Amino acid sequence: MIHLIKALPKETKPWSAGLQWFVWSIFAGLLPLWGTAMIFSLFQREYEIYDFAKNGEIVLYAASFVGGAMYSIRKDFFPSKNSLTIIFFIILAVCALVFGAIALNQIDQTSFREINKTLLMFISGIIILFTTLLCLFVVVVEANGGGFDMPAAQKEGEKNLEKQFDILKAKVDREGDHD
Repeated sequence: MIHLIKALPKETKPWSAGLQWFVWSIFAGLLPLWGTAMIFSLFQREYEIYDFAKNGEIVLYAASFVGGAMYSIRKDFFPSKNSLTIIFFIILAVCALVFGAIALNQIDQTSFREINKTLLMFISGIIILFTTLLCLFVVVVEANGGGFDMPAAQKEGEKNLEKQFDILKAKVDREGDHD
């Protein structure tokens, strides 16, 4: 995880990409939640924030954020990709457990007690906050090329490839002289 923090850039361009992701994710990605709240307010209907979490909506959004970030962190240049993969799978497991418990409770209401609203809101809030911040960092690091100087790394790769080609060519030329 330290590598991820070190890969966070000081330049503004990658942070601008992160801000764009954040705005699109919060305003467009969560539109059904805050849009519904606006409609309720428009029609002067009372609601609680719990009304938007009681069916597992928040953990579903968190899981979708993680799913999108998984593609980015599996790229070769991404720092701490194994640690992030483990963290993301833990988040996905918690999301699945919370959503599963909610669904099971709604299907079989006779066998289970009512879900603790405070605990559900706490878990949902922590998950969406932590996931959003972690995904924001992923977008910023990806926009920065994982903290690596990609053009320099590409030039270095080309030099190594050219060197290997010259060695192979010299070997083929030597073998051709012996025939």
